[in-house]
Amino acid sequence: MTDTLIDDALERKGCNKKKSRLDAAIQLYQAGDVTLGRASELAGMHRFEFESALQARGILKVVDVGSVEKLKEGVSRIKSFHRENGKTEE
Repeated sequence: MTDTLIDDALERKGCNKKKSRLDAAIQLYQAGDVTLGRASELAGMHRFEFESALQARGILKVVDVGSVEKLKEGVSRIKSFHRENGKTEE
């Protein structure tokens, strides 16, 4: 439904559809209305392509870790994984 609404609005404005879809998707993502994956779908891009577009505009990716403890736990797991696999870079 959202896809159709965006397409219809852009057609009425006579906008460059691809660029405007990207702009609209970024706005929805920044507002927290859609996830990164959904925003990339709305923009008509692969998720990694959308992330590159965010990066090119200086927009940081939103990552919800829940708490500092969960973040530290995740970092610890990653470090442990790398140690176990012979990768000691930190």
